Amino acid sequence: KSAGCAPPRRPSTPAPGAARVAKLLKGIPQHGLVLGRRTAPVTLIEYIDLQCPVCQQFEATELPPLVKKYVRAGKLKIKLSNINSRA
Repeated sequence: KSAGCAPPRRPSTPAPGAARVAKLLKGIPQHGLVLGRRTAPVTLIEYIDLQCPVCQQFEATELPPLVKKYVRAGKLKIKLSNINSRA
């Protein structure tokens, strides 16, 4: 085992925070990388790097209120895009 490396997670072990995320997103339509109703009048394109600590902080603190207030109400849909794949 290398120093500083966490042991690999078994496939049956849920990721940390998975239950919280599942509760937040329950009942909200998801189509590929788009969260929310297709008919939502506003689209937020979120460029994200899955290894970025700032992106992780946004996902943990800023995204849940947006989902609760706007996505759940059908006012906003969020489209994810990998920041490293932008041209």
